[in-house]
Amino acid sequence: MGAGHRAGPLKQSNKRHKNGRHRTKGALDAAVGGKISCKAVTGKQRFLVGKKARRLQAQQLRENKRAALLCGGYAISNSYLQQPPIFVVLFF
Repeated sequence: MGAGHRAGPLKQSNKRHKNGRHRTKGALDAAVGGKISCKAVTGKQRFLVGKKARRLQAQQLRENKRAALLCGGYAISNSYLQQPPIFVVLFF
């Protein structure tokens, strides 16, 4: 018979199962990455609102403008409706 198969230099190497191991001090330091803990929200961060709050605020503004328009709050824009009609009569 001929020679059997011999593994070459490019053979498969499977990765080890690494779950459940403790991380080293170097791995922990790399994960932290020089970050510091936040003690309190300061500066502009206090005034930032979330997406839900922004959408709710826009919806409330729309509803308030619509209610003001329906209640006659914009008297300047429809002031011509509240004036008496003008009649012009020509005699010859």
